[in-house]
Amino acid sequence: MLHVSTGSRQPRPSWPDYLRAVMREGGYGSPASLARAVDIDASIISRWINADTQPSFEHLRRLSRRLGIRLLELLVFAGYAEPEELDLPPDLLRLPEPGSDLEAVMRHVAAMDGISDGTRRLALAGLEQVKREADEAAARSEQDRETGA
Repeated sequence: MLHVSTGSRQPRPSWPDYLRAVMREGGYGSPASLARAVDIDASIISRWINADTQPSFEHLRRLSRRLGIRLLELLVFAGYAEPEELDLPPDLLRLPEPGSDLEAVMRHVAAMDGISDGTRRLALAGLEQVKREADEAAARSEQDRETGA
């Protein structure tokens, strides 16, 4: 999960970390699957993930249009602008701290102002996947305890 504080000078996640989160939350298992979805060469996306290059403005526009992520958000995470420079609402780039109740995080994301519907859907889908995986892991753990495995 991305944790960005616009009110302090804490470092924001790097572009590669942000892109990995977008891929994970969107269900893109590889640079190639994301590349197909956004019509960008997979080698370019791999270079972004490996921090070899930064995306061009045109690539950010394409990501924005195809994934439903606000262009302003992409500009911030790609390092081209600061949230304050773009007059972004603080909640746009800040989620509850690690360790927060997942249901509370999901309610927070659902109620956030200033994000596109596509970004909201992507974030909620990722959180729902995390919840399913956590529930499955807890069930397996409980089953292992019961069977003595």
